[in-house]
Parts: sequence; structure tokens; C-alpha cells
Amino acid sequence: MRHLFFALATAAFLVLAQPVVGAADEQDRARRAFEAGEVVGLAEVRARIRTTFEGRMLDFQLDERRANRRITWVYTVKVLTPRGNVIMILLNAKTMEVLNVKGRGAKAARKRR
Repeated sequence: MRHLFFALATAAFLVLAQPVVGAADEQDRARRAFEAGEVVGLAEVRARIRTTFEGRMLDFQLDERRANRRITWVYTVKVLTPRGNVIMILLNAKTMEVLNVKGRGAKAARKRR
């Protein structure tokens, strides 16, 4: 009975520890991409959001997108608009080009040039 408990406990640990290992690997890839100049840093992301949209940056995430054997890094940024809406902004993580904006009030939140 003790062996069964130990086996189940070990299996549960391995299953639960897997997301932590995956997150560390993602962070390492993102760090290497930053060091290689494939992505810009958070200061540049904040500056781009500040100059392009009204509101306050709530959260951001850096993700890899794979297409045709190419990796493109994309920032997903959540912004709280002055009207109280949350919009999602997708930015090319190297060029800071706005790829897509989603959410209620997205047009109103974009600053006029």
C-alpha cells in the first residue's frame, strides 16, 4: 500500500510540475530573443502603447507565432481605456507595428495623429 501511495504521489508531482518547467523554457526563449534583438523590451512596448492609445496598460504577454517555418514574436497588451473598456492590442515584437486591436471602444481609444 505504501508503494502505491508513493507511486501516485510521484505521478501527481510530475504532472503538476510540468507547467512550471514549460514556463521556465518559454522565459528562456523570450530572454534569448531579446538578447538577439528579435524583440524589443518592455520600455519600448509601453512607449508605443502610450503614443498610440489612450488608457493604462494592464498586462502584456510575449508569444511566439509560427508560420511557414518562421517564428514571429508578438506582444499581446491589455489596455484599460478612459471609458472603462479593456482592449487587446497585438504588436509585432520587433517592429512594434500594431497588428490587431480588439475590444469595445478600440477605435475611440486610438489617439489621433
